[in-house]
Amino acid sequence: MASELPDELNGEWEVIECHVGGVANESNVGSKIIICDGFIRDIRMPEWPVYSYEVDDTLSPSRMKWQLVGFESSGVMKRLPMAVPSASGIYELGDDELRFCWSHPGHPFPETFCSSQDPDCHFYIYRRTKVK
Repeated sequence: MASELPDELNGEWEVIECHVGGVANESNVGSKIIICDGFIRDIRMPEWPVYSYEVDDTLSPSRMKWQLVGFESSGVMKRLPMAVPSASGIYELGDDELRFCWSHPGHPFPETFCSSQDPDCHFYIYRRTKVK
């Protein structure tokens, strides 16, 4: 995996479409993440899960691996005392849209952006709401 993090990913992103195992998951629509400073923060919970990530944009589609490293509350990060397995996915960045398809740890990278019937297939479309 390449270590350079693309600045274009930085910002606040809102889920506008989500499919898990080929079924629309409306409960995730409207949830937000913040990508900044090499971390992804899932801001829909009182304690935000914080993930480190690395990308490889030499392949098409670009790949991403991320790993839960802790939780943030009131601006204070509490790191996990042990390593957690990494999840993997592919992404495609448009002007203000991020398409993202991922698999759980231990599963192979998805090959396409699809809402597969595979229960491990998670497909999200985000719209940028703020630039960081």
